[in-house]
Amino acid sequence: MRKILFLPVVLTALLLAACSSDPQPPASKGQQLSDLQRAYQNRAITAEEYEEQKEKILDE
Repeated sequence: MRKILFLPVVLTALLLAACSSDPQPPASKGQQLSDLQRAYQNRAITAEEYEEQKEKILDE
């Protein structure tokens, strides 16, 4: 009987441990600016949006 209960308990513990892993650290300013520039070059954002976001990143 104990063996039957042991496996689900262990699997549940492993799943919960995987869910609680540390989140990725925030991107550096350089990475944020690089991503922003790429978005602008790919025309995903306007020049105005690019400038606004760039100022926000640099002011952080």
